[in-house]
Amino acid sequence: MKFRLTCVKLDSPQDVKGFYYDNQTGLLHDGDGDAIGDPRPGLLNYTPSFKTDAGKNPIRKHNSPRILKIQMGLSCNYSCSYCLQKHVPRADQTSSRFVPGFIEKLKMHLQGEPQNVQFWGGEPLVYIQTLKPLVPELKKLYPNAKFTMITNGSGSIPAEGSCGGSNEYRSNDPRSES
Repeated sequence: MKFRLTCVKLDSPQDVKGFYYDNQTGLLHDGDGDAIGDPRPGLLNYTPSFKTDAGKNPIRKHNSPRILKIQMGLSCNYSCSYCLQKHVPRADQTSSRFVPGFIEKLKMHLQGEPQNVQFWGGEPLVYIQTLKPLVPELKKLYPNAKFTMITNGSGSIPAEGSCGGSNEYRSNDPRSES
């Protein structure tokens, strides 16, 4: 892929030059397309380590994922200073009304069963009113999948059986009791 660079000389703002950088060859080209310097060793015959779709869409999404990542939303019950989502408005309440349509779309668009279903946020447990009906439906749809959640651990994990499982909800936190 080639990137167009517009460079401004620090001590002379009116001195602007255009360059092109090819990240596959490591070559920098001037505005006329002439190479400047030699490429970094080894990049001339570079082949990406990931599989591509005929060179058109590297690492594109597909309809039979090994890991199904479900982002519940961006809301969180914390405002950590380092978090990029700290300014996202918090959800006042969540709802189960979108669950049937979401399940139907999964049935239409995904093939096979993922090995893992992951719930992400913000903080997924903020969306407990959505999780309660969603998890049992997903368990029916993907009975052999492992279910995991990326959480800050501040919310309450649903009680046994209330989210479609028996002892399905356990912490990987070494501080928790077994």
